[in-house]
Amino acid sequence: MAVVSIANTREKHRSLERVLGLVREALSHLGGIEEFVKPGQTVLIKPNQTVFYSAEEGCTTDPLVVGALIRLAYEAGAGHVQVGESSGGFFPSSQCMAITGMTAVAEAAGAEVIDLGSDETPNRVVPIPNGLFLKECPIPVPLLDADVIIDAPKAKNHHIEPISGALKNWVGSVNQNWRNHNHGDAEHIPRFMDIMTVTRPTLCVVDALICGEGDGPIANLPRWGGCIIASADPVATDVTICKFLGHDWEKLNFAKEAEKRGLG
Repeated sequence: MAVVSIANTREKHRSLERVLGLVREALSHLGGIEEFVKPGQTVLIKPNQTVFYSAEEGCTTDPLVVGALIRLAYEAGAGHVQVGESSGGFFPSSQCMAITGMTAVAEAAGAEVIDLGSDETPNRVVPIPNGLFLKECPIPVPLLDADVIIDAPKAKNHHIEPISGALKNWVGSVNQNWRNHNHGDAEHIPRFMDIMTVTRPTLCVVDALICGEGDGPIANLPRWGGCIIASADPVATDVTICKFLGHDWEKLNFAKEAEKRGLG
């Protein structure tokens, strides 16, 4: 049975130490970060940085959450921590992460920031044996080579799905040009869930501190949620986000496709 942990605070002041305490509390109910990160491993954290709007606007993952995850990963003995994203649109992900403050926080915590969407980041075409739509796909090498992948989405509304969570976050795991040609059509949900079968996150940690109401994923209205949600199960994670934001979880098509593939 899937376990989902929620840590909550009513204190709206966010600092690295306060957010670190919340993330640590959420993970403690799952056995701690040590259950997921072992000494010497390479950890890749995949936040939602799809646009250059700040976490305070309810659109992108709070850099403080990612900073806390980096610190905890190193506490568990990680040999190397990376933060990677492939942003939407036609601007570099590296530029997006610089504008949101993600780069500054990640580098200060000792992580390497990677533009997963850049043509300069090498890709490998890998087979997808359990794919129901794709049988192979080019995937960024850092994502393939990571020992541990932490999916760190933002809890927010989305105009295609009720919410954008751990599963929808995988749209930003591939080369940006490939993403732009393979997102938004009728098959993009099964396509990206096929990709997750060969890059399944080890752990999901959701920024539900300042959530995104309104017309998501980029015209959200910020609403204080005060929570960190954590689970090893990305499907259960998204069902929880959906309930938390007051939506009907049975309308989650990403979750239905993920469940078909044994992802959660």
